[in-house]
Amino acid sequence: MERIEALHTIEKEVRAKPSEHRRSIREARAGQLLDELKIWLHKQLSMVSAKSSLAQAIGYALSRWMALTCYLCDARI
Repeated sequence: MERIEALHTIEKEVRAKPSEHRRSIREARAGQLLDELKIWLHKQLSMVSAKSSLAQAIGYALSRWMALTCYLCDARI
């Protein structure tokens, strides 16, 4: 939850800023947080039962990673 809150904080800071500014801030700050989140998710996935609902939720997030992270490059999102 702390990781998600950090991403929300970045979005609050860049809201109503010019699109190029939003994109550069997201790329610099949110990109690193998302990279760390992905590593953490993979680590958690290796530690839980593959049949658990938590593993399914993590798998869902990882399978849609590209959609989740596309906002880094497109400031209109």
